[in-house]
Formats: sequence, structure tokens, C-alpha cells
Amino acid sequence: MTLEEVLREHEDTLQKIKRRLYFLLEFEEQLKIITQDKKYHIRNDIIASLIDDVWSMLVIDLSSFGKSMLGSGGFFNQLKTSLNHVKPVSRTKINPPKGIIHFNDETSPSEIDRINSALDKYIVEMLRTENREALFTLFPNAKGRNPLTIQHTDVDELMKRFEVIIVDIVNDRDNNRAHRHERKKHKHVPNRVGTEKIKHTFAKIETLLNQIRSIVSQSHFSYSDMNRANTKEVAKDLVMMLLWGTNRMIDMRSGLNDALSSNNVISSGGRIYGHSVRDKLVADSHGYHERINCDESKLCFNDIQLEEIRKKGL
Repeated sequence: MTLEEVLREHEDTLQKIKRRLYFLLEFEEQLKIITQDKKYHIRNDIIASLIDDVWSMLVIDLSSFGKSMLGSGGFFNQLKTSLNHVKPVSRTKINPPKGIIHFNDETSPSEIDRINSALDKYIVEMLRTENREALFTLFPNAKGRNPLTIQHTDVDELMKRFEVIIVDIVNDRDNNRAHRHERKKHKHVPNRVGTEKIKHTFAKIETLLNQIRSIVSQSHFSYSDMNRANTKEVAKDLVMMLLWGTNRMIDMRSGLNDALSSNNVISSGGRIYGHSVRDKLVADSHGYHERINCDESKLCFNDIQLEEIRKKGL
């Protein structure tokens, strides 16, 4: 495999692993929005376990990915075998991407040629600058060498810095996720990594791969949410189930079942939108929680039932 093919393989794998993170971040966001940071009880332990399992697999997969990059046949050792491609790029080797620039009718052909030529030169210099900056960021010991070459020892130093990037994730995996029962008797067990640490680790690995891509092919790879389902809607549904149980219980507590069996269905043309009724359940629960001063009564906001709200006229 060429170095660019190795890069593409690792980028694709990292993109797939990161799909879990997009969902988990949205789940955290929806939980915060729906609870408004109030205390709550978990009404669906299966959903709670599912979310914990998704977190665990994210940490396990990201750790395994990082460790594989450091392995004997991993990314960095494959990089060592391709160091002839890891070098400053010359201006003549850069082919500026071609686009279309729209000019007004008064622009002369010679002026169009001048602008296109200036733009090509600008792009060449920009890519060349990015190439050298990436080289010196990844391999700082190479600075000042003449000619500028990257050596195996430079990659070894990069591997040591990469180990620091993933060490907390690997410790979390080994002690809290993949091997927690084997190691539960250890006196010191590291804390689980949080959202910010996971995001920071992904960002560091993505930056490293993109810097190498910038050196090898003067290009960049963009990471985005590749989940087919709507991440926000799935997260919101699961948060509702976490807080109120099953979908059936949510429908009962929100009054959706009553709405479906009432004349309102006929008068509204047969259209009942469950999400709007569920949003009202959340709003009513918060309103009742605030009016009866639940902080003193030790009630969580989702302890309140819609029947109680109606009974008390609140």
C-alpha cells in the first residue's frame, strides 16, 4: 500500500469510530435541554446501560485504534518505510486545483489570465507553507538540516508524543472498560475520561493525520457525522425513555393516548403529532416542579405525573 492509501484507511476507520461520539454528544445535549439541569430519576435502566455501553465501546475502539498505530506493523512503522514521500514539496510538484471564476463582461482576456496566474501562485505558496509547517510541527528535530530529511529517529519521537495523546484513553479502557473485573482489586483505578478528553483526543489524532496528508499529497480530510439516522431525534427519543420509561409510558403520561381516542382527532383532521404532546409533558413537569418548590420536597422534576398536574389544577 502507498502511504496515501494507508492514510485513507486510517481516516475511514477513525471516521467510523467517531460516529458514536456524535450521538453521545447529542444525547448529553438533549438530556441537558430536557432536564434543564434539574435532578432527575432514571426510569429506564436499559437505556442507561445502553448509553454506558456505547461510551465503553467508543473508548475501547479509540484505544485499540491508537495502539494499533503504534504496533510493529502499524501506521508509524509503515510511515518509516515511506519516508522518501515525507519531505518538503517543491513548487513545480504542486498542481493548483482548478475552479471557475466569474468575471464581468468588461474584463479583458489578458486581465483574466493575470488574475488566474496570480491565484495559482498564491495557492502554490499557501500549500508549500502548510507543507513545511506540518513537517516542522511533526518532526521539530529536522529543522536546520541541510538537506531537510526525515529520519527514523524523528518518527520515534513522534510516536512517543502520540503515546501521551492516547495514554488516558488506554488507561480508561484497561481499568474501567475492557478489563475492569480483572483489575478491580487494584488500589488505584484511574477515573473514566470525560467528554472533553474524548473530543480532545479525536482532534489531536485527526490533526496529526491531516498534517501527514498535507505533507504527502497537499490535501486535507474533513471529519463529519456519518450516522444515517438523525442523531438529534434519536438522542431526544432515548432521553425521553431514560426519564419516563417506555414509549407507551411516555404516551400515557403525556396524554397522547387520550388525545388519540378523543374527538380532537376528528376535529383536527386526524393528525396528532406525538412530539408536540411530549414536549408539553416536559414543559408541564418543569412548571409543576417549580410551583410546588420541589427542592424542598426532594422531588425530581420527572417524579411529577401529568395526572397530578391536572388534579391540582396546576
